Amino acid sequence: MKKVPFTVEDELYKKVKNKLEDQDTTWQEVLTELITTWVDPEKKEIVEEELLTLDEACLFLKIGRSTVYRLAKEKKIPSLKLGNLWRFRKSSLIKWVNSRIVVVI
Repeated sequence: MKKVPFTVEDELYKKVKNKLEDQDTTWQEVLTELITTWVDPEKKEIVEEELLTLDEACLFLKIGRSTVYRLAKEKKIPSLKLGNLWRFRKSSLIKWVNSRIVVVI
């Protein structure tokens, strides 16, 4: 995860504005930029995070493709859909896994 100095409104606005002004940039690229860049409210900084594909999420979670697809479709796993493609933030998957850990005594 890459951390950028915090001035959220200015930095995020500039980033999106520059992308939109670039005539070679598609709206999908701008949307992807917005989705992968978010603000960590506790640390007050912009955080850029790479999105995982469905196959990468399967490898990370060590579960089958159909299971990850089903969980995403049923909104039981943190995910987002860009067009017909599923994407997953690794940090969200880690939080999701940690929230499902059960300690048996």
